[in-house]
Amino acid sequence: MTVQTEIKRVVQVGTGATKVFYFNATVQGLDDLKVYTVTPAGVQTLQVRGGAGTYDYVMTINSATKFATVTLTNFLAAGYKVVLLRGTPITQVVDYVEGDPFPAETHE
Repeated sequence: MTVQTEIKRVVQVGTGATKVFYFNATVQGLDDLKVYTVTPAGVQTLQVRGGAGTYDYVMTINSATKFATVTLTNFLAAGYKVVLLRGTPITQVVDYVEGDPFPAETHE
């Protein structure tokens, strides 16, 4: 499956009335997305999936698009930011050999 590499991070600002945020790029698994909150003073905190903290979250992945929806435990306070950061490993599992009938450079 192709993984988009352009979108690695989404930053959204809280309004005090929002707790659902979207990551509209491919996510392979629940552990591939990290969720941080940032206070207006710039203090960054990694949130816990399935935790019970103020801004911990649950995440679902759309089976058709592989896009993620993150729902925080509580509404994100106005002025706070939520940062959704993808950490999907991007690896090439096949090593094409130069000189084979298949042109490796055009595919890699």
